Amino acid sequence: MSRVILFTDDQHFADAVANGLREHDHSVQVHHLSPVDVDDVRDFGADVFVLDTAGNGASVSVRQRLLNDRELQRVPLVVVTNDVAYARLLSAQAMLTRPLKQGALEQLVEQLATRVVV
Repeated sequence: MSRVILFTDDQHFADAVANGLREHDHSVQVHHLSPVDVDDVRDFGADVFVLDTAGNGASVSVRQRLLNDRELQRVPLVVVTNDVAYARLLSAQAMLTRPLKQGALEQLVEQLATRVVV
């Protein structure tokens, strides 16, 4: 089981993604894009972050907050976007497009959560 934090302002997306991940025995927390409480994020001890960029444009500030923290900058990031350049701008380790294919995120999270990052 891995711990996943999903950043999104889309409640329907959050419910669907969280339920799918939980069905695969992942622990999930959902956070809104703004404001990001770095202490709460750090306390959860996430193995993977998932950042939905379809929201209000706050995804860059979320990523900056994560990168400015020594612990959090090591956590792999999956960006949900239809823009490859934007995913690169956010220094994502992986990218998925909407609509998500069934099982794609769950499989990606499992792969990223088992990586050893030094």
